[in-house]
Amino acid sequence: MKLLSTVGASATLAFSIASSLFGAQQPATALPGQTFQQVQQTVRSSRLFQGMSLTEESRGYYTVSSPFDGGDAVLYVIGEGNTVSTETLQFRYPDSRISFERESGSSTSLIADIWGDGIAQDYVDSRYTDEIQGGIGPNHYYLGERYGYRRSIYNDTRTGTGIYSFTVMDIVDWEEFRRADRVCSANPNAFQCSGL
Repeated sequence: MKLLSTVGASATLAFSIASSLFGAQQPATALPGQTFQQVQQTVRSSRLFQGMSLTEESRGYYTVSSPFDGGDAVLYVIGEGNTVSTETLQFRYPDSRISFERESGSSTSLIADIWGDGIAQDYVDSRYTDEIQGGIGPNHYYLGERYGYRRSIYNDTRTGTGIYSFTVMDIVDWEEFRRADRVCSANPNAFQCSGL
């Protein structure tokens, strides 16, 4: 498997840990381009959010959260009409835990467990494009063959909790997110750029 050889021996250990955590069940594969119903079905059958359902926060914006490894795991699903365009997996911890760096075996194994090996491999093979200071902190952007990716690490200013996010998005949204971050980088006091 190319993914494991790319990230080295640590990925094998991390994959073993993740496999025992999530079991032998096929990973969730709810992806941008699918319907909210498909994502809902996948969320319910995933190990991380097993039996739980997405909650509609507002039109086209759904979330689900669960305790995870001493912190919280939250999945944000955003789309228009009935089609999902972006999905963000976020972990909130008092201390650093998951960086979502491509070189981190535990991070790429977790991505594989949530979105499947194909997405983890697309991320590992992706091209790092830039770091842009957004409204809440620096965002790192990667462009794969299938999707665009954003990796973010910042602190919740209210609680001091570390927040680690990984977003899978279609290429159009990837460009729009980068454009919005550039606006915030140039105009940090703009209303839409306010932090947490």
